Amino acid sequence: MSNSKDHFRLGILSVCHKGRPPFGMQTYFFEDMVKSSIQWEENLFFFSPLDWKQGAEYVTGYQFINSQWIQIEFTIPDLIYDRAFSSDEKQKRQIQECRAFLSSSEKKILNPFSMVDLLNDKVKFHAFLLQKNVPTLEFFQFKDLSEDLIESRFDSKWYVKPVYGSKGQGIFVIERMKKGYALFDNLGEKQLFDSFETLWQSLENGIEPNVEYFIQPAADSVLLDKAPFDIRVLVQNYGDDYRVSGKAVRIGKTRSMTPNLNSAGHAVPLVELDPFFKEHFGYSAMELEKKINQTVLDCSYKLDKTFGHFCEIGYDILVTKDRGPVILEGNAKPSRWVFVKIADYLKQNGRDSSFFLD
Repeated sequence: MSNSKDHFRLGILSVCHKGRPPFGMQTYFFEDMVKSSIQWEENLFFFSPLDWKQGAEYVTGYQFINSQWIQIEFTIPDLIYDRAFSSDEKQKRQIQECRAFLSSSEKKILNPFSMVDLLNDKVKFHAFLLQKNVPTLEFFQFKDLSEDLIESRFDSKWYVKPVYGSKGQGIFVIERMKKGYALFDNLGEKQLFDSFETLWQSLENGIEPNVEYFIQPAADSVLLDKAPFDIRVLVQNYGDDYRVSGKAVRIGKTRSMTPNLNSAGHAVPLVELDPFFKEHFGYSAMELEKKINQTVLDCSYKLDKTFGHFCEIGYDILVTKDRGPVILEGNAKPSRWVFVKIADYLKQNGRDSSFFLD
């Protein structure tokens, strides 16, 4: 096999995983990527930033050839698709060092690192959305949480969220009761307090040290069969424009705090909930889909204008009764698992699942 620098056209950055080699749960996504590319299988090179030696032009990585993972040392490609996630501070530093090298080497990064950093920081991303007049929710810095703020700015419920959180982890919910407050953690454990001072003390003791938090009033929405839901929307770059290429309703476990698929949640196509949306929000599924598309594409073009062209973003959308669909989060490394879940759901019901598998 040739080792010319131009042999590979795309390098996929991901962290290796010993328990499910070579790249953990992303391995399935990467294998599907190669299989769907057909003639491109020799042009895809997968490598971990943790295996990169500082300043080196070469790195040991993998190819997926003839349904087998083959380890190979190769020149870092000029085109990079970043799918690397860190599990601790040491890995985070190593990934940042590799990213800095890739940027200084003028590699073409499919999702600009500056945009990725904005999306990862929920406070900064919300500020961007508000500044650009993109529908989103109000937010406040955690340090500003006070009894006066609670009394003046919301009716019954607030969320306390990690700025860099994911998968619904580390979230607390504050509910104002007739007398005092209730505090729920992301496991559903409930504590009651007769004053804001005791609530604040417990909350400060419960949050992780050195983790930044922000607070958000609960939106004017409704539950779906006593479960929270949101809508994951995938926007991708088609060369001359951005398009919505996938959409899925994620539904949490009954009485759970978030619509997290990792905690016994499930997913359905948006059209399946047409009667629900008509009854509770006044939109048909088709009308809602149009509004969502307008919102995420407007945001995508504003991000493009600020950071330059990007490959893809997975948006999390909440449907509200007073403002319609609003953007909760943007994910620069979106998972495809929700579409597999829908495909499984359709297959179990004897229906065509090919669209969501694609």
